[in-house]
Amino acid sequence: MKLNKIIKGILIGFAVAFVGSSSVFSQVPTVITVNPGAAQNWTVPNCVSNVTFTVAGGAGAGNAFGQTGGNGAVITFNMNVTPGDVFQVEAGGAGANPAGGSNGGGNGQTSTIAGYNSGGGGGASTVSTGGNAIAVAAGGGGAGGGDAAGSGGNGGC
Repeated sequence: MKLNKIIKGILIGFAVAFVGSSSVFSQVPTVITVNPGAAQNWTVPNCVSNVTFTVAGGAGAGNAFGQTGGNGAVITFNMNVTPGDVFQVEAGGAGANPAGGSNGGGNGQTSTIAGYNSGGGGGASTVSTGGNAIAVAAGGGGAGGGDAAGSGGNGGC
C-alpha cells in the first residue's frame, strides 16, 4: 500500500502522543488526532513533561489516468513541555481533483477536455506555539493533467 493512501485513510493530520514522567502507568502514550479543517488548540495536561509529535502533510490527488499524487511529508519530533503550554495544530487536507487540500494545497488545473484535470496538491500540516511555527510538514504535489502527465512529487521536510 502506498504511503499516500495511508496518510489519506489513517494518518490524516496529527498524532500527539504525550508521556508523563511521574508514574510507570503513564508510559502508555495517549494519542490525539487532529483532522483537516480549522486550527485547533491543544493544552499540555498536568504531569506531562515531554511530548512526541508526528505531523503528516496531506497527500496530493491523482488524475483520471492513474497517475498518483505525491505523499505528504511526515515529521516526528520530541520536545520538553510544561503543563499548561498551548499548541496550535492544523492538519493539511488531501488534495482532490482539481481542488487543493485545506491549509494551503494548490489547486490543479481544469481542462476543457473531460477527465484531463490535474490533481490538487495536499495541504501543509503545522504545529505552532506563541505564534511561532515549530514544525511544518509539506503536502504532496498533485498529478499532472492529461493522459501522458506525470505523477505528483512528494512533500519535503
